[in-house]
Amino acid sequence: MRVKNDISILTDLLHFIKKRKALFIITFLIIGTFLIFEWDKYSSFEKHVAKNLHEGTIIENMNIQIYETSKEDEYFPERKAWVTIKDKQIINAVLEDFSDLKLKRDDDSRRQVREYDIKILVTNKVKPDLLVTKSIHFEVDQDYLDNYRILGKTEHLKTIKSLEKNEEIEWETN
Repeated sequence: MRVKNDISILTDLLHFIKKRKALFIITFLIIGTFLIFEWDKYSSFEKHVAKNLHEGTIIENMNIQIYETSKEDEYFPERKAWVTIKDKQIINAVLEDFSDLKLKRDDDSRRQVREYDIKILVTNKVKPDLLVTKSIHFEVDQDYLDNYRILGKTEHLKTIKSLEKNEEIEWETN
């Protein structure tokens, strides 16, 4: 009698698991998909922008534009000043400031012009006899790089702000 009850309990347990197997698989897939999408929101400056900068990349110049973002019209702010930097040390210092940025895509951020608009003209060797020149472009302010929120406390604008104050740099204005 006891053996029959034990077998009955085991049979019931196996039947319960079989019935719920599909539910467990579906739940696992839903949670896994959610985690993949959530994990995909995280990036870094390296993944987002610097992926086009390699050891052999020739950086031709960096164009920095400053926009007046404190006005009411956040979609068409006035450009205050701009400069094209050709000095490799300055360009490397700006890129170094950005190098450790950790980012999280912010799907709720409204698309707007950031305080700084940066374009870097680069040439990469793709084959022994073929060079490709392209522009790397991103917009940045204290809190965002494009539509990515900058995570943590950083000083990623340190060099750019010092360039603004540097009297040897000839900023063009309107």
